Amino acid sequence: MKKLFIGLILCFLLIFVGCKNTNRTDYNIYAVRSEAHLKKLINTDNEWRYDYAKGGSGNAVEEPGDIPEGEESKKSHSETNVQVEGVDEGDIVKTDGNRIYIASYQTFKVIEVEGDKLELIFEEKIDNDNYYFELYITERYAIVIGSSYSYSTMYWWPSKQSITIDIYDIRTSKIQLEKEIEYSGFYNTSRLIDDRLYVISNYKVDKNKVSRPVFRDDSNETMPNYSEIKYVGGLVNNCYTIFSTIVLEEEIIANHDTFLGFWGGEIYFNKESIYLASPDYYNSKTDITRYSINKQTDHIELEGCIGVSGFLVNQFFMDEYNGYFRVVTTNNDWGTNRIINETNHLYIYEITNESRRGMKLVGSITKGIGKPGETVMSVRFNGDEVSVVTFRQIDPLYIIDLSEPSEPRIVGELEIPGYSSYQHHWDNNTIIGIGFNVENNMSNGIKVSLFDKTDPTDLKEVATLIFQGYAEATYNHKAILIDKAHNIFGFSVNEYELNEYWYYQPVYYLIQVDLTSEEPLKVVAKINAMPEIVDTNNNYYHFEQILRMINIEDYYYAISHSHVRVYTFEEGKIKLVNQLQIQDYKEEANWYYYR
Repeated sequence: MKKLFIGLILCFLLIFVGCKNTNRTDYNIYAVRSEAHLKKLINTDNEWRYDYAKGGSGNAVEEPGDIPEGEESKKSHSETNVQVEGVDEGDIVKTDGNRIYIASYQTFKVIEVEGDKLELIFEEKIDNDNYYFELYITERYAIVIGSSYSYSTMYWWPSKQSITIDIYDIRTSKIQLEKEIEYSGFYNTSRLIDDRLYVISNYKVDKNKVSRPVFRDDSNETMPNYSEIKYVGGLVNNCYTIFSTIVLEEEIIANHDTFLGFWGGEIYFNKESIYLASPDYYNSKTDITRYSINKQTDHIELEGCIGVSGFLVNQFFMDEYNGYFRVVTTNNDWGTNRIINETNHLYIYEITNESRRGMKLVGSITKGIGKPGETVMSVRFNGDEVSVVTFRQIDPLYIIDLSEPSEPRIVGELEIPGYSSYQHHWDNNTIIGIGFNVENNMSNGIKVSLFDKTDPTDLKEVATLIFQGYAEATYNHKAILIDKAHNIFGFSVNEYELNEYWYYQPVYYLIQVDLTSEEPLKVVAKINAMPEIVDTNNNYYHFEQILRMINIEDYYYAISHSHVRVYTFEEGKIKLVNQLQIQDYKEEANWYYYR
């Protein structure tokens, strides 16, 4: 709750505080020369922008003037639903097929699993004003990422926030903490590629003290030299963006690269590049900085920066493929406090060393994506094409051919009620959309759509499902179970109905995809998250709501704050076969209010 509240305040300030249009676009890469130089940079730009940022690294120039014991063969199991294959994203639940790892608020738990047998083998609790929110696992380690807060007299606003990275050795049955890393700042995002963890965070610059971030690795503290801090000319300089590369080999090494710029926004990762999109609301544009991952030095290097008209809603608006960077934006005039008809754009850049920005514009579509006044709600790139959903009163789905980067073409369009806020390519000819059903300009439920794009010029919505309630899956792709082995996907829904009071019932839907059937989308299981309903008046459903579901072989494991429950299919019906209580609701009745 604290994190969400703080984030909302930051977003509000970023959107509405602009007061002077400088719109500078130098885009060259520079190194900070000294403390006085850094202070000059901060003071200059802080005159017109709130104190948060993004940045750069690379070839800067002087500015002018083992496996757990007892493990047998690998078991098939679900993994976190991610944007790019091979680039893992952090989540609150992970599995390696033999154990389930859970990072929930102030606890880290490890559960040994063998079919329907469950055993809690490890539990670590942390102090107040600290919480976990993401984890990763490798063959050697479990990495738990969290934050630590300290508060001033304004109890709702942290005077200090730190990123914490706790690394546990999981190679034996005795799990133990191997390393602690901590540094000041606000967490943005992270990715795991093989045995390298990349963490991106922001650290506010105090323009009076001109402070630099401090990194603590166990008991050792370091600080970047001024010359190691890079920035992009012409951008706002009022915050550090920190890229931390954690080498997860036998010896754990943490490298930190510090950049000066503006508060980072959406992040796109692949195995070679990182793109950071920072919104400039006053000038109705987004600055996108490209970084490369140097696998020899385990450092991040700045390669270039571009500015594009409009804004990005999430990470799926960006993609890199075959030497080209593609981005979809949606535009309005927020900075001048007047909403105009949104103009939606597609830009294609060739990644090249010929341009000082590292990217050269080679193709675009600036008209035709959406009707007047429609905003882009979701984007999904898939090789040589991209599907785009816009919305205002109806939901147009567009298929755009990107096979000729210099001449992208809209080849298909379908208009239906509602819109998809997330798209998933089930295969090359099928898209699953998860979003909202809309009637009379009002959302009246969660809508799941199945689109056939075998012939992009003749798009079809071949199946739909409507659920009443709300779901994390509509805005967080990692909340969706993807089980291609059984042609099943699923997500949790908080269903509601109005009796004397609004009554919420947490359930989990497992949906089967069968493209050969007359019923291509079919609910094969509706799991009641509260088998024994008690204390409904005090929001017990929050504690029992299924946060994530994973599958290992033919078993499905539903994880809530209180239980791990095991299900199987018998004669086509879901059956609860075992459960393990991992937290006592009566002892922890009010903790979720502070989440």
